[in-house]
Amino acid sequence: MPNGGGFRALPFCDWPVQDQARWARACTASDPLDEPEFASAWRPSTRLTVAAAYGIALGWLLQHDLLDPNVLPGERWPKTVLREYITAMEGTLSSGTVRHRLLNLERAVAVIDPKSDRHLLRAAVKRFTSPPDRSRKRERLQHSAQLAELGFKLMEAAEQGRDPIARRNAALFRTGLQIALLAMRPLRMRNFSTLVIGVHVLRERDGWMIRIPGSESKNHRPIETSVPRTLQSAMDRYIDHYRPLLAGDRYHGTRLWLGYRFGPQSAHTLQLAIVRETERAFGLPVNPHLFRDCAATSIAIDDPTSVRIAASVLGHAGFGSTEKYYNLATGLKAGRAYASVLRARRSGTKRL
Repeated sequence: MPNGGGFRALPFCDWPVQDQARWARACTASDPLDEPEFASAWRPSTRLTVAAAYGIALGWLLQHDLLDPNVLPGERWPKTVLREYITAMEGTLSSGTVRHRLLNLERAVAVIDPKSDRHLLRAAVKRFTSPPDRSRKRERLQHSAQLAELGFKLMEAAEQGRDPIARRNAALFRTGLQIALLAMRPLRMRNFSTLVIGVHVLRERDGWMIRIPGSESKNHRPIETSVPRTLQSAMDRYIDHYRPLLAGDRYHGTRLWLGYRFGPQSAHTLQLAIVRETERAFGLPVNPHLFRDCAATSIAIDDPTSVRIAASVLGHAGFGSTEKYYNLATGLKAGRAYASVLRARRSGTKRL
C-alpha cells in the first residue's frame, strides 16, 4: 500500500521468509535466555508501529532492487544504502517523520537480527534528534481556564446552531467537550482518543467517571477520575443527542468520540480538530499533549502551594516525570483538587 514519501510498504506476507520467521520469534519468545525476547513484551500497538516502519523500509529496498532475501536483515543497511534511504525520505517527509521511521527500523533490526552492528542506524536516529524549541513551546501555552472556556464557547455555539447542518454542530460540540475535558482532565492522547463507553467511561450514581486499567496506561498504573461536575450535563448532552447524530444509522459501537464519517474518530483527526480551534482562538495551535503542560503551568501560576498535585493530575508516577512538580495526591483527590484551582480562576462564572 502507498505510505508517504512515494514509498510502498511491503506487507508482512511478502517479507523475506527469514524476516517473517525472525519477527514472529521475537514477538512470541518467552524464554528469558532468548536474545530478542523483549519484543514480546511490547504493547501490540508498538509492534504494529515498528512492523509498519520496517515494512516501509523493505518496500523501499525492493523498489530499488536492493532487497536480497538471503542477506541478514542488519546487513542490508551499509552506509551508502542508508544514506540513499534517508535522502529519499527527506525529499518529502518532515524530519520528525524521518526520525520516527529510522528509530523503528533500528528497533525492528534489533529484535530480528540482534547480533547485527546497528551503529549506523543509531547515528542516523541521533542526527534527527534535536532539542525541543522550548521558547516556541512556551508561546503556545495557554492557561487551562482559557482552554476550558474555549471548550464551553464551542459547545454553546453548537447549541445555538452555528452551522445550518446538524451533524457539523454535533462535531463542533464534540470538539468543544474534548477541549474542556482535556483542560480539566489532561489525559494522554492514546488513552483519551480511545475511550469506550461502558469500559472506560461509566455512568455512576455520582455522575460520569473515567477509569483506565493499568494495562492501558503508559506507566501501567490505573487511572480513575471523575468527569468534572461542570461537564456532567455536557457529557449527557453529547452522548444522548450529538453522538447519535455523528453515528447516524451506520455505527453501533461504543467508542466515545465519533468522527464526521459515521465511525470512531481517529487520534489524528481528533488532534487536528483541537489544533484548528485553538489556533483560531489564540493565534497559535495547542495540540492535545500540550494541554498537559498547560495544566502543570496553570497550577504553578494560580496556586504555588498546590503545585504538588501536578504529578497526579498528569498521571505521573512521581516527581521526576513532572520535573518541578511533586506527587501529593492521586486519582480522584488530585482531579478534584485541580478542578478547584480552575474554579477559583474562573470565579464569577456559572459554569465552574
